[in-house]
Amino acid sequence: MEAAIGGRGSERGRLKLAELVRLSSGVGYTAVAQAVRRVRQQLDRDRVWRRRLESVSAELSKTKM
Repeated sequence: MEAAIGGRGSERGRLKLAELVRLSSGVGYTAVAQAVRRVRQQLDRDRVWRRRLESVSAELSKTKM
């Protein structure tokens, strides 16, 4: 299962849920899964937040690492 902010792993982050759990420093699997689900729901409801995230994602995609 892939997950990321907004739950769109293929579009943003490309982190598996287990990796997000590891990066969250002790937060449980269920709590991280719930947070991902809530962010996804918020993005679906809030057009302004979704546009802001898309804007940040576009800027980050221009950045070379």
